[in-house]
Amino acid sequence: MTTVLADGDRVEIYRPLKADPKEIRRKRAAEGKLKWTGTQYPTQASAQDAEMSLAEYEDFVFTAGLLHEQDPIAAWKGFSEEQQRFVDFLNTKKDICYELGLIAEELGDAAKAAGYYKQIYQVDIGYKDVAERVERIYGSQ
Repeated sequence: MTTVLADGDRVEIYRPLKADPKEIRRKRAAEGKLKWTGTQYPTQASAQDAEMSLAEYEDFVFTAGLLHEQDPIAAWKGFSEEQQRFVDFLNTKKDICYELGLIAEELGDAAKAAGYYKQIYQVDIGYKDVAERVERIYGSQ
């Protein structure tokens, strides 16, 4: 190379990639090693879709991401713990509905049993043997 560079000249060097980035990403995802996160970046277009000004939409995104909190990570951890309490509560509801369905079946009240099982079936089709029980009840009618 015979070109003399002056202060402030930009130098760009290109070389071929050693591996295809898409293939690396696919491989990491298949191995369960891919970590990623997504976020909403406020743009004029997204603000318009939300029927807000850009400033309003920026505030909305900032607040929704809990970025207004002193410690956003701690705020998200607290949110996660609160959400887990709801999950745990709803899981006990499934257990209770299942037990009530079993009792109704034992008492010969298929319609009532089906009603309890359907409440579970609508939110968790794979819960215990609910799908089989619903199919059996409706298949015998």
